[in-house]
Amino acid sequence: MSLEKIIERITQDSLAQANEIIGQAKQQATAIIAKARAAAASQAKNRLEQAQREADNLAQREKAIAQLELRKKMLAAKQELISATYNNIAEKITRLPDKEYIVFIKTQIMNAVETGKEQIIFSPEDAGRVGNKLIQEINQELKSKKQPGELTMGPQSKQLGRGFLLLQGPVVLNYSLDSILARLREETELKTAEILFKEQ
Repeated sequence: MSLEKIIERITQDSLAQANEIIGQAKQQATAIIAKARAAAASQAKNRLEQAQREADNLAQREKAIAQLELRKKMLAAKQELISATYNNIAEKITRLPDKEYIVFIKTQIMNAVETGKEQIIFSPEDAGRVGNKLIQEINQELKSKKQPGELTMGPQSKQLGRGFLLLQGPVVLNYSLDSILARLREETELKTAEILFKEQ
């Protein structure tokens, strides 16, 4: 075999081998690229799903916070309305005509008296409006029920609003209008709320 043919054959064999190596390299590169793309796509999908989960969780938290804020605001508004209702009651009582107001005070005193010997303290406004005459009237009524009718009117208290204080020895019972309504509110607030908000 001539030298030219040997060189040609070696060249062809080398070329075929090189082409085979190049082909294998291309296949490997294609496989690596495909694998990398699949991994990237999987990572992107995972990240997208994680981002979606985080967004959903954030949305749920924001919704829960908004609902809590709404409930707090609604509760505050209801409490404000309930307070306004009791304030309105207090205002209506203080604006009663004298005759009706005296009946109200008399009822409170009659319910509060235990011994019939207590001292009653009014504010200057109520002392002038109710007067000592009411104490005498209550004493007469107590005596007719076979109880000591020895109530006395004590010194006026400028700190006291509407209503009265009842002194039983060292014990002072507060029957100011504010205290009466505070006790009334404790007893009736749930029922008042039911009435005010029954449509909701």
